[in-house]
Amino acid sequence: MNGIRIAVLNQFAGLTDDEVAAAVTALQIQVHEHFEPAWGIDAEVTFYPDGQAPAGCWQLVILNNSDQAGALGYHDLTNEGLPLGKVFAGTDLAYGNSWTVTASHELLEMLGDPDINLTVFIENSANGGILYAYENCDACEDDRYSYAINGVQVSDFVFPSWFQNFNLPNTQYDYCNHITQAFELLPGGYIGYYNVNAGGGWQQKYAAGQSLKYSMRAYIGSRRERRRTPKVQWIKSNVNKVLTSKNRFARELTAEIGLRPITFTVKFYDGKGGICFFDVSMGNDGKCINSDNGDTQSFTVNQAPGIQIIVVTGSAPNGGKITVEVTDARGNVLTTADDNSFSGNIIKSFIKPYTLN
Repeated sequence: MNGIRIAVLNQFAGLTDDEVAAAVTALQIQVHEHFEPAWGIDAEVTFYPDGQAPAGCWQLVILNNSDQAGALGYHDLTNEGLPLGKVFAGTDLAYGNSWTVTASHELLEMLGDPDINLTVFIENSANGGILYAYENCDACEDDRYSYAINGVQVSDFVFPSWFQNFNLPNTQYDYCNHITQAFELLPGGYIGYYNVNAGGGWQQKYAAGQSLKYSMRAYIGSRRERRRTPKVQWIKSNVNKVLTSKNRFARELTAEIGLRPITFTVKFYDGKGGICFFDVSMGNDGKCINSDNGDTQSFTVNQAPGIQIIVVTGSAPNGGKITVEVTDARGNVLTTADDNSFSGNIIKSFIKPYTLN
């Protein structure tokens, strides 16, 4: 062991703590038994259901999407300035991808290049060459190349030999033996590169014949986005208290909408947070309201057969508290002692405001 401790935190309402705990068990096996023998890097990976990472831990945070990461205060580093990995599980599920494969991907790449600054230089002329990002899962990142540990899908990953051109015949380039030569990109794979003479900054190279998709773009706060961001612009996270699985109001609720639009007005006091509304007409995108320290925002719901309301999460500074208040268009506070109580042609009850002390 080299003393690396990684705290896994679940801030996504769409996953239960049991689901995350099972995934973390598989990730620990992958790091100990598969990754460490190939890379010489080990770590203790632990799930903290209360959402509080012990001091000195790197963090792997499971989130809905990049917007939620920013709203909660998860930025480029932990609040101690240590490595921070992000898993946008809601985005994965919306695109039909495996969030556990992404979690494995982010974990292994954080271990291989925690400061997102390592590269391999391939000189292609007397005065120039290309820098390749030292990312160990990108080349084989597609879900089809993943493998299972105790029923949990995890990412394939390349070996150091993938970045070398002097290998002997029968050299192994990735854990699952899909890759046959150095710098090969499997379908769905990619790698970041920097042409030192072109002056175009970091670019993305994809497998030959790869059709580009919107989902391939770098999300704000992702490793790819941070690699392009000067270190002087990196920001420490400012998450101090977070409503987590045991005491947060992040749970999925279903409401019945009648024949008239309803406007929800959302306000968070002494903190910040977000509420996401989804219905069948919105597809998987939905509409999210982020509110910060009493800044009120509204969202109008039109006629719909059903709406799912997810109070995603909230955070408050040390010693503070957070209360969310949701009102209808008439200013009525929609509250109930039963979190799951909905009835009638319009919402007669919504969600009990919670206070984090």
